[in-house]
Amino acid sequence: MKKFILIVVVGTLGAGCKKTSTASTSERTSLLGKWMLTEYLVDPGDGSGTYQPADPTHPVYIEFKANDSLIMTPANIYADVFEVTSDSTILLGSDSEKYTIRYEFRSALLTLHPRCYEPCGQKYIPVE
Repeated sequence: MKKFILIVVVGTLGAGCKKTSTASTSERTSLLGKWMLTEYLVDPGDGSGTYQPADPTHPVYIEFKANDSLIMTPANIYADVFEVTSDSTILLGSDSEKYTIRYEFRSALLTLHPRCYEPCGQKYIPVE
């Protein structure tokens, strides 16, 4: 539940809004690059949750860099490094505190499934 609250808080807090453009859905087939949160899963803990739209006036971005660093703005709720371990999992964090999250692509839409007690997820679109 703490992760869910943190995700919602991060989704509603933010820095100033700036105009972004999105890459076409056929361009992005790699995790690398910058992504903008569009939806997040809200679930009361019984599996009946639904995806809700992110606040466009307070955008949340996540960027996977080629040097394995991870940047999330306005606040990094994950780690500052990542490692792709398969076509559906990412290892996040430093040696002392690594953890795995699942991810998937559908038409260049990136969905992250962090570890949560209740179902949770975040959907991102590519940003140029």
